[in-house]
Amino acid sequence: MDYVKTIILLILGLWPVIMFSQVAPFTTLAVQCNENIVFSRVEQMPMIEGGIQKLESALNQKIKLKKTKHKTACLSYKFMINCSGQIASLKEIANQLGEDSNKILLYIRSNVKWSPPKHQHHAVDCYYTLDIMVIDGKIVIH
Repeated sequence: MDYVKTIILLILGLWPVIMFSQVAPFTTLAVQCNENIVFSRVEQMPMIEGGIQKLESALNQKIKLKKTKHKTACLSYKFMINCSGQIASLKEIANQLGEDSNKILLYIRSNVKWSPPKHQHHAVDCYYTLDIMVIDGKIVIH
């Protein structure tokens, strides 16, 4: 009998966690060009103007990270880049940086320009995942 009560208590105690621990929804920032189709892969993927190395260098120069007890931390975002080269929406996939992730995201949203994704010679909406590591206080983009 105690076994059944324990199971019921676990279910009741974990119910809010199970129900509300879904993946965070996309945050909408700009208009999609086509609300019905968003590509995962296209012939010409969106690219950061100036390249990844330029963004990595700028982030390391402009953003001062708090010291943490961990040597490495991961941050991953999934952006939807629209046919105009704007971030239409974003979703945080992983965050081990805490508050510092907001500084990085704000810099990317405010300063990074994207080339529009193209498929069959037409500008389209496309997902783009950006993985950022912080290793010994230095930002590294993969």
